[in-house]
Amino acid sequence: MENFLLAVLDSMRTKNWYAALGMALILPDICGRLENPNSTSKERYVAWYDKWMRSKYTRGVGPNRKEKVFLSGSDCYALRCAILHEGR
Repeated sequence: MENFLLAVLDSMRTKNWYAALGMALILPDICGRLENPNSTSKERYVAWYDKWMRSKYTRGVGPNRKEKVFLSGSDCYALRCAILHEGR
């Protein structure tokens, strides 16, 4: 895992944004497979992301501080598919 994380950081350091984004989007795939190898790719990706990352992209907004998820596991999986499979 450390090599993957270093690859993301190195790509960012050299401003290789596409490589950094691609590697960052691959990490939940790898981690999800390690945690739950028998689920489908989408199921394990979304579950891993929602368990470990969702809180980092959730904030209270408005006067009542209503919880808003800015990037869910499903959203991130869709981004991963769009970038890695279609390049858009």
